[in-house]
Amino acid sequence: MGYDPSTYERAPENEENTLNSTQNTDESSTISPKIVFAVVGLLIGIALGYGAAQLFTDNSEPVPIEIPIDKSNNDKLSKLQTNLDQANSEILILKGRLTSFDETKDLLAKTQNNLDEINRELLKSTNKFNTYEKTIEDLQNELIDIQADLTNANERINELLTVESPPANPAMPMDPEPAAADPAPDPEPAAAIDEKIALGEIILVYGTSLIPILDPTPIGESITIETEITNISDERITTSWLATITDADTGEFITEIFVFNIQVDAGKSATLGNSWTPTYAGQFKIEVVAVDNLADKNPLSLTQSKVITVG
Repeated sequence: MGYDPSTYERAPENEENTLNSTQNTDESSTISPKIVFAVVGLLIGIALGYGAAQLFTDNSEPVPIEIPIDKSNNDKLSKLQTNLDQANSEILILKGRLTSFDETKDLLAKTQNNLDEINRELLKSTNKFNTYEKTIEDLQNELIDIQADLTNANERINELLTVESPPANPAMPMDPEPAAADPAPDPEPAAAIDEKIALGEIILVYGTSLIPILDPTPIGESITIETEITNISDERITTSWLATITDADTGEFITEIFVFNIQVDAGKSATLGNSWTPTYAGQFKIEVVAVDNLADKNPLSLTQSKVITVG
């Protein structure tokens, strides 16, 4: 068998063509995924663009939507709006009132503090006044007791003098000389007095007041007779103050008033006195002396005297 070049050359060509045709058939039957995705994306983009155009273009026809409207709901909304406006107005008014209330509350608090302070001061003043009132009441009660004691003592002395006076009265006409010596002490014994009390002048006032008596003074008006006594010795002295009242025209003894057992330190002074009420008109002599006691009646001072007119 001989070599045929044409045959040799053609055989490979046919194989190559067969291979190529096979490859072309495979390529035409297989679609690339990229192409598929590109086509799908293009279709989606076209659809979205069309939809957007329908939405945003004026030529698109609107879809009519019917919403049912209830008139009663509108009335209710109007009433609610009105109530809301009223509530807002009332809230504004209340805010203004709250502001005014806060200011009033602060003012009331300040006023209350001032009232509390005034009440405290008033309480202090009331306590002081009550203390003073109690002191005055105690002094008045003490004065009443002293006046009652003095009245009782004067009445007792008058009773004793009344009992002793009848025997003395018959003796007065028969022996006038001793009667004349009784009202006033003899000048000689007076000169021998060991004076330890300096007696001030007699002061006459009405009752417990400081009003001097009139001249003449009325009948039945209580007269307070008082003098100042001063201890001129070097030691403490216990003394009694004695006032004797006689009728200046007749020398008749009227009464004695006194203050007894008064202690006065050396160099100190005190004002002593007692009251007497004249019962008839006339002139009366008042003699005051300081004595050691009311039993012995030894004088410790010179005698002060004064004549008053009762009319």
